Amino acid sequence: MAKFDGSMRKAIHVLKYRRISDLTQTLTDLMLENLWRQKQIPEFEFIITGVPMFPKKENQRGFNQAAIFAKELAKQVGFEFNDQLLVKVKNTKAQMELSEKERKTNLRGVFKLKSGANVAGCDFLIFDDLRTTGTTLKECAHVLKRAGAGKVWGLTLAATN
Repeated sequence: MAKFDGSMRKAIHVLKYRRISDLTQTLTDLMLENLWRQKQIPEFEFIITGVPMFPKKENQRGFNQAAIFAKELAKQVGFEFNDQLLVKVKNTKAQMELSEKERKTNLRGVFKLKSGANVAGCDFLIFDDLRTTGTTLKECAHVLKRAGAGKVWGLTLAATN
């Protein structure tokens, strides 16, 4: 995982706010190279999913960057990608705009399992582009675990600390 500054900050902002998704493969390549080098890829097979966006926000942006990265990651490591597992049911403020205390409560209860999704006994890797406090990944993991998922890992492209 890279530090969220300099070139990485610019790359993520270009992807998210200027809608230049061509960076996805390059950034995924760099992330995987780093993970393989550090031997941080789990030895078991898992389903890869991205952190969901609130539908209206995703429609406005035109894509979900976490899902795009998750799909590219799954393709490169040869694992299943499934973005039909979780849904964000409430439009919340962006975590980056909030204090650490606010971040921990902002996302409480906003992720749900999609109707008909069966995760029992499956292992997952949840991808998000950026980690500030880890609250987003924790909330998504909590939903999957409560529904019977096995192991749940979180992975981000960059972190603020």
